[in-house]
Amino acid sequence: MVPILRHVIVVVVVVVVVVVVVVVVVVVVVAAATAAVVVLILAVVVVAAPAVVVVVVVVVAAAAAAAVVVVVVVVVAVVVVVLRVVIVVVVGVVVVVAAATTAVVVLILGSNSSSSSSSNSIIIVVIVVVVRVVVVVVVVVVVVHVVAVVIVVVVVVVVVIVVVVVVVLVVVVVVVVEEEEEEEEEA
Repeated sequence: MVPILRHVIVVVVVVVVVVVVVVVVVVVVVAAATAAVVVLILAVVVVAAPAVVVVVVVVVAAAAAAAVVVVVVVVVAVVVVVLRVVIVVVVGVVVVVAAATTAVVVLILGSNSSSSSSSNSIIIVVIVVVVRVVVVVVVVVVVVHVVAVVIVVVVVVVVVIVVVVVVVLVVVVVVVVEEEEEEEEEA
């Protein structure tokens, strides 16, 4: 395998692994934050604390969840940007090196070769290799962009889940508190 291809594949593997790890960490962190919010709010509801305490806990929990979501979105955005920059740099280096290598080989063969047919066949082989390198790089770029899109979709889904859970719990807490206050007034 051409050394450049090997380097490109190694870079892609490393990038994809990093992306997967980031997605897993994001999901775990957001899920843990959501679970913490659920536990806090349910604990307050079960204890039947005063309405002011419930509201304070709900606001703090919602703020914490929102902060986690913002941090996650920023981290993913940075990762995607860095990912694209790395891929653009790799593609640029591969294309420049391939073009320079082809030019040098063509010049050397054109000046030293006595047989035009053999030099032409060697030039064709070099061009084929360069084309393969470019194709591999293009495939790598597409794969990496797909991975980036997957990350964004996962983050959006997690954010939606967190927001829905927090909103539902806030509504539940408000309803429970109002019912308890009505029961106390009737009693």
